[in-house]
Amino acid sequence: MNRPKGPQPEGTISPEEAEKKWGDKFYTYTGVPKKDMQKEINELEESLESEKIKGLKKFEERFELKKIQIAKSKEHIYKGDEKDKKIPVDGDFVEGSRVFMQHCSSCHSLETNNQGRKTTGPALGLIYGRRAGADPYYNYSPSLVKSSYVWTTRNLFYFLQNPRTLISGNKCEIFGGGIKSEEERADLIEFLKVYSKQLSENLRHKANKVYGKDYVNYHLQTQLLVEQEEMRRIGIDAANDAKKI
Repeated sequence: MNRPKGPQPEGTISPEEAEKKWGDKFYTYTGVPKKDMQKEINELEESLESEKIKGLKKFEERFELKKIQIAKSKEHIYKGDEKDKKIPVDGDFVEGSRVFMQHCSSCHSLETNNQGRKTTGPALGLIYGRRAGADPYYNYSPSLVKSSYVWTTRNLFYFLQNPRTLISGNKCEIFGGGIKSEEERADLIEFLKVYSKQLSENLRHKANKVYGKDYVNYHLQTQLLVEQEEMRRIGIDAANDAKKI
């Protein structure tokens, strides 16, 4: 029930004046002064707002990187021998298979991509002639995704010598800092080149033989729609996660 307003007894002060005069004497049920409690609440609200902004920014960056990866994955077409193939030595793909087992197999598979797999590094089955950071199922470093490198003979040759030097900030680690032997690098590149070519041709031949060209084209269109829907859902999930922060 509200009391009627009228003249106040002499010596009576307003709630605002009381708060200003004795605010530090008012305690919450936890025993903390009310002013201190309010200060903590304000700081917490500011911290939550700051983390929310950081979360949204992080999501936007991740979403943009994933869009670049998917776009790159659609560009890969094996073109056989490319013009820029001048390296100091010629490679041997048989020896290259041994180099792969020694330096790469612990982190990488020779599948087409990383879908459904939890390997340390991305799949290398179709790496030759492909743009760097093109596997949409692997979380590359931002520097690799944003790079304009194409995995040609020459680029692979110098990348494998010291991965951290050619593209700074990427995740690739080779024991000893890189493959120092030019012969081993050339052998590995020749192996990846032959493997990529054979795998690409076999996949296309098998798809055409089993399903027919019309089905393959329809399948590619359907796959694109699925990936677009996946990206939409990732965006929704990330946005919801950001709101919870």
